[in-house]
Amino acid sequence: MLFGLVIPLALGALLTERSHHLGLGLGAPRRGALALALGLPATVLAMTVLVHGSEVETFYRGHGGAALQLSLGYLPAILQVEVCFRGVLLFGLLPRFGALLAIAVSVLPYGLIHLDKPIEEALGSILVGAALAAMALWCRSIWYGFLLHLIGAVILTLLARG
Repeated sequence: MLFGLVIPLALGALLTERSHHLGLGLGAPRRGALALALGLPATVLAMTVLVHGSEVETFYRGHGGAALQLSLGYLPAILQVEVCFRGVLLFGLLPRFGALLAIAVSVLPYGLIHLDKPIEEALGSILVGAALAAMALWCRSIWYGFLLHLIGAVILTLLARG
């Protein structure tokens, strides 16, 4: 939590004086609701396809717990990723680099942290990272993508267990 949440937020505070400039506010709730309405079916479909990957099912099969337990287990890591990469990094770089370059730079470390996962997920994280970054910019908030990210992780694990 120190390196994934506390330190990035402290660095982000040096970049801006307002949390909403880092995507930590609610942003545009109507856009967020639309993004969730469109993103949820896409997330379910993507996880259904991904779980059929050669290593994905085996990788996630051993993760135990019901949906709520899984959510609580995944929550700290996903919160750190979203705050660090899409909050501080993406929104922090946006004024200096513009949307496309800020998205590209924020996707790079996001993809790298997925290298310990099955290859299908590692490669897919590049596309998903770009989509979540674009969503964060469009909604002006990380929280809608955070919800989809968390839901996707739980669904993938539940599908892998059968």
